[in-house]
Amino acid sequence: MMPQSPPITPAHLKRLRDYWRSAGWPVRDNLEIDLLVAGLAELYRDPSGIETIRVSAAGIAALGSLLARNRAALDRHEGLVRQVAAQLQRDGWMTFTGRSFKVKPDARWITVRPDIFALPRTLDERRIRPRVYEIKVSRADLKSDLRNAAKRLGYEQLSQQLWYVLPAAIARPADLDAIPETCGVLLGDGHRLREHRPAPLRAEISLRPIHWLQLLASCRDAEAAEPAQRLLGESIDGAETVEVEALAAPR
Repeated sequence: MMPQSPPITPAHLKRLRDYWRSAGWPVRDNLEIDLLVAGLAELYRDPSGIETIRVSAAGIAALGSLLARNRAALDRHEGLVRQVAAQLQRDGWMTFTGRSFKVKPDARWITVRPDIFALPRTLDERRIRPRVYEIKVSRADLKSDLRNAAKRLGYEQLSQQLWYVLPAAIARPADLDAIPETCGVLLGDGHRLREHRPAPLRAEISLRPIHWLQLLASCRDAEAAEPAQRLLGESIDGAETVEVEALAAPR
């Protein structure tokens, strides 16, 4: 009697992708058994008796479906990033996407990469109120991010206001309640963003020289990058128009 094909989880697909990228040496664990039983992987023995794991045709199809889903999620994510950034720019903010910063929220340094880092267009140090916007287009991504307290503390070291932005379609009350009160929440519905909860304005901060240098270096490096990685508003064509309530009013 053949065993039933097991349910395939993200862990199975990650292992399958590892096999695709590597020589596919057998691991001999339960994940591998599941993939072999499901027909997504095959055990191959060469003439000298050495065994390797190969991704089957069905496995390649599964990886192709995963890739298509990931690309669709990335498109939704980038679309929402552009919407928020376009509105901020119209309200007089400079927006930076995909910039990495070194921060020290506890005893160790970590690297954080906010989806949008926003600064007002001012030369007055007293009016620089940096903001961070985190874009989440799936409940799983939101839950994963909320479990990462160090990352969130790192964002708070960079900004006076931290916002989570997510499509209204995935905004369940329990998930919204799980977002810390120190963060604001914006909900997107088509081309409109509405404020579900304001972001508290934390005590005034001064960005450290290392942060200004990292921002300067990232802008320089972005010159040779794809358009989506440049400073939004400089070269992105067809930026989407967004109606927004209480997105940029200083608090």
